[in-house]
Amino acid sequence: ANVSGATVRLNRGLFPDRTTIADGSYNFGTIPLGTWEITVSKAGFVTQTKTVTITTGAPNGTVDFTLAAAP
Repeated sequence: ANVSGATVRLNRGLFPDRTTIADGSYNFGTIPLGTWEITVSKAGFVTQTKTVTITTGAPNGTVDFTLAAAP
């Protein structure tokens, strides 16, 4: 199921946080090329972090998360 209202943070707050919308999506707009750490968190769920590399051949991309309920 989609999770709305989750906080999405890029590189420990280097950019302003985003919040997922009703369909669970988020958008940071244009991000410089390089390797970035994306963290998603919401009360009641286990926080997840993924590392993604944006290259010249892939300036736009999708990083999906599956949030599990917190124990």
